[in-house]
Parts: sequence; C-alpha cells; structure tokens
Amino acid sequence: MPENLCPPSFPSLPQPCPDNLAYALTLPAAAATPAIAREATETILDVHDLDDLIEPALILVSELTACACHFTRPGDTVHLDLRHHENRLRVTVFDAHPRHESCDRLRHAALPLTRKVTESHRGAWGISATEHPCTGTRTFATLMNVRRHWTPGAFPSGTR
Repeated sequence: MPENLCPPSFPSLPQPCPDNLAYALTLPAAAATPAIAREATETILDVHDLDDLIEPALILVSELTACACHFTRPGDTVHLDLRHHENRLRVTVFDAHPRHESCDRLRHAALPLTRKVTESHRGAWGISATEHPCTGTRTFATLMNVRRHWTPGAFPSGTR
C-alpha cells in the first residue's frame, strides 16, 4: 500500500460519553444470548457514563433479546442496537420472524416488564415490521436519561 494513503499518526479518538454511544451487536438465537447481551450492555453503559440507566436497560435488553430468540430459528441471529441521543437511550432488537397479529399478541405477553420500565422512565416501546438489518420484526424501547442529583440546602428547613 502506498505510504501516502496511511495517516501520519494515529488520530485522536474521542473518549466515550453518552453522546457517542452507538453499538450494534449480532448475536446467535440461543439460550445464553440474553445473558451475553446484558453483560455487553452493562459494560457499554458503564463506559459511556450512563450508570443511572444500567438497571432499567438490563431489564429491557433481557426481555427484548429473550423474546427475539424465542421467535428466531436455532442457528439464525438476532440484532441488538443501543443508541443514546438527546438524553434518551434506545434499545432495539431485530429478529427475522415476520410480524403479524397473532405473534404480536405473543410478543406483548412475553414482555411484561418492558411497558412498566419504559413508562417509569418516561419512555416508549413498540413493535413494527422491519427490512433492516433483516426482514422481520423490530422491537424497541426508550428510556429518558434524567439524572437526579441532591443539592445540599435544596429543601426548605422543616420539609425533610
């Protein structure tokens, strides 16, 4: 390769922060996939300083990947996408099973905590047909990233 195509030095790469969180993982449809997805998600959120979202995100990742694996043939894959934009974490899982009404009912029943977690974090969730990264079904959930900090003296005397 000609030397003029190589960078003169390694570029300065940005440090991880919430604004540059964008990960996509392809995982096998297997019993261990939710655990692997949780471990990866926990590390990603920790590195990107989103500790406040780790617990609810792990619940979502666990339910969404388990559901996707249930609807995916053994040997096929599911896709997990994690993005943070405008103070919202978006967890999206894709599987190759075509979306249709009878399976929508089964998916809703398989996600009992997803609605509760997203509502308690001012988020939303849903199921839709998708073409990318595979033809099938996309299930997503969002969480609002609202940090709660206690400030000394924030409470008037006598109110605590």
